[in-house]
Amino acid sequence: MNNPKKKSTERLYSLYFSDTMTFLNGYVALTGGFRFQNIMTNSYDYNSGLRDQHYDRNAITPVVGLVVHTTRHSSLYFNRIEGIAPGPQASGNVVNVGQMFAPYRTVQYEIGGKYDLGTLTASLAFFRMSQPNAYAQPYGDTGQNIFTTNGRQRNQGLEFNFNGQIIKGLRFNGGTAITDAVQRRTANGKYDGNKAIGVAGYTINGNIEYDIPHVQGLTLTGRVTHTGHQYADNANKARVSNWTSFDVGSRYTFLLEKHPMTLRLGVENLANTRYWASAYGGYLTEGLPRTFKFSVTADL
Repeated sequence: MNNPKKKSTERLYSLYFSDTMTFLNGYVALTGGFRFQNIMTNSYDYNSGLRDQHYDRNAITPVVGLVVHTTRHSSLYFNRIEGIAPGPQASGNVVNVGQMFAPYRTVQYEIGGKYDLGTLTASLAFFRMSQPNAYAQPYGDTGQNIFTTNGRQRNQGLEFNFNGQIIKGLRFNGGTAITDAVQRRTANGKYDGNKAIGVAGYTINGNIEYDIPHVQGLTLTGRVTHTGHQYADNANKARVSNWTSFDVGSRYTFLLEKHPMTLRLGVENLANTRYWASAYGGYLTEGLPRTFKFSVTADL
């Protein structure tokens, strides 16, 4: 790998136009628009360097959004967004490694509300989106896998987020997401209704920061990440257990010859928990072991 060769190229163009109209003294805002997207992708044979696949797709997709300010501090919103995205490319230990799939169209709906007091903000949203169902699966009786697409994947659920300053010097940012991801329109309906591969049923994340009194520029940080179980196959017979990880750290900001400097020291996965972080696409990704990180940044 001292001289890796080209495997794929991707070129994206986008042109976006929108306009927002307000009504009732600004309490209601309606946004409408469209986006032109072009995606050109190429894949190459790794050994010969010759192009073996090419896609050049474009689409004009609509965007619409509505915001209603119900009170001085709260609002409700709705949006519908369409787009196109590059198709997946087979990777890993599969018989069709390097195969590139065609760009696909996406649709997303979201409705929610937000409450903002300035120092504290909370939001709740319900979403629904769909995309092709792509994963690695056994290839006949060969003992090998093949990467393929089969039907659609529909994700829907809710997200709740809360952030702000609890007391002076103490800040919190976190939330949870509950996702129902199912397979639809699979070949002969074989996996219809099964959970999609690599999508956790729920996630809970929390970040906290505390400014140390009487030590200007010193902040302690903490983070907890909890991810629910995931399925690693479309038949839902292989399941990856849920996992929790704790991170701690600190940062110190100071001036050095009038230039802001920041020192950061952190420990990720403090308990050195062993876990599979993801089964996305049918591939198991190993969780990061206990890791120490140190960095210095400067604003010149």
